[in-house]
Amino acid sequence: MIKAGSTGAVNAALNAISAADQERQRSMQALTTGSRINKAGDDVAGVSGAAKLRGEIVAVKQGIRNIGDFGGFLETAESIHTGAIDILQNMRVLALQSANGVNSSDERFSLNDSAQNLLTQYREETSGGNLAARFLVDGSFSDKQLTLGAGDDRNLNISIRSIQMPDIGEFRVGTEASIFFTTGAGEAAGPIQGGASFRVDSAGRSATVSLDAGMSARDLGDKLRVGAGEALQASGVGLVASTQVEVSSLAAGTVGFSLNGVQIAGVIDGGGDLSNIGALINSKSNQTGVTASLNSDKTTMTLTDAMGDNIRLSDFESANGARLQLTALEGDGVAAGATSGIHLGVLESGGNLGATITGQLNLVGNENISISQDANTAAGQGFAEAGLKNSSFSSLGDIDLTSTEGALKAVSIIDNSIARVETGRGKLGATQNTLEALTRSFGRLRTNLEASHSHIMDVNMVQEVSQFAQSRIIMNAAQAMLSQGMKVQSGFLGLLRS
Repeated sequence: MIKAGSTGAVNAALNAISAADQERQRSMQALTTGSRINKAGDDVAGVSGAAKLRGEIVAVKQGIRNIGDFGGFLETAESIHTGAIDILQNMRVLALQSANGVNSSDERFSLNDSAQNLLTQYREETSGGNLAARFLVDGSFSDKQLTLGAGDDRNLNISIRSIQMPDIGEFRVGTEASIFFTTGAGEAAGPIQGGASFRVDSAGRSATVSLDAGMSARDLGDKLRVGAGEALQASGVGLVASTQVEVSSLAAGTVGFSLNGVQIAGVIDGGGDLSNIGALINSKSNQTGVTASLNSDKTTMTLTDAMGDNIRLSDFESANGARLQLTALEGDGVAAGATSGIHLGVLESGGNLGATITGQLNLVGNENISISQDANTAAGQGFAEAGLKNSSFSSLGDIDLTSTEGALKAVSIIDNSIARVETGRGKLGATQNTLEALTRSFGRLRTNLEASHSHIMDVNMVQEVSQFAQSRIIMNAAQAMLSQGMKVQSGFLGLLRS
């Protein structure tokens, strides 16, 4: 039965056409853009998650770019370090050549001129007109922040130490040399008192050992190597022990004494000439470990134990009023002090018959070194009596090859300069390795984030093409049915017209 209001089928067809068209348009937009979500309504939760992932992806990409920028700076700094080391090695060759005893004064002056030219080259390499060097190796590149991504936990601080000429060289600090005198027979114990702790600090590391009664400079060095060698090596501190005492004749005559348990007996000639005594000491140096060197007027000689053992003089005897004055020396030949009974004194019959000299342990490195003891000992009874003692500094620019002594000192200064630059270069290499590892890690993170973002945002092309085809079929079918429904209505109206 046909009713006038029979439009339900037509309305149903129209609704189906509208729904199919909306689905077709959605599918077309998804296929056109390649995105599953083109407006917030497509996936409310997915839009929020994708936005967060997109922010992380952008941050990671910028982090990778920042790493690359920093890597370029570090490569430039490494090239400057490499050039500096080459110059320092050439300087070291000249210093070793100048230290050779066969060179004349003229030859040493020529070698020194060449060394000064290399110093000028080094200055230009690490500062001068080199703008990159001014920024990268003058110490101002300190705690520079490499931003790796969002959040404070994704930052890395990088510093490059200065390798400019005024800042590199040799740091040296020595313990205190002293003498203990005795008026009795037999050898005297060394002046060092036991019980205190001796501490070394350098480059952020410390080493501590306890002192033993009567120990020598060599004993202290050995104890530091055994008990704290790793800390010292890590901080670049070297140990050099030696014991020196200056012996001066105060009156001529015959003298005899025991030197490290070996008997020495000789004559101090008129005018205080110690040649005879010095020759006797050198003839027995293989037994005592002590050598003697006379000054130009032969009235003074220096006894040296190159290993840093205590030098022990005992059972002094003399005739004709012969006397010997002893003065403890530091490693550079300078008097350790002027306090009688601690740094100097006299051996004479009826007075001091023996003395034990404790030498100096020199600590050498390319960073500041400080030494200290935790207990205040009486004067002459410790290695560091005045509390904290810091190192002195000899700059690379101070080298002078015009003498054998200057050349030998220059070798030490250059060696520590090389160590300083090599340490900086090593840190640069370690930092570059860290940046390379971060780049690989960030690359993997970027891949995973983009995959997660794609899983949320990207359209499934096969599924969407199938959905698009289905929408077209439904739309075509709905249009056909709408056409049929309209024909039925049109036929009814035709009957009314006829």
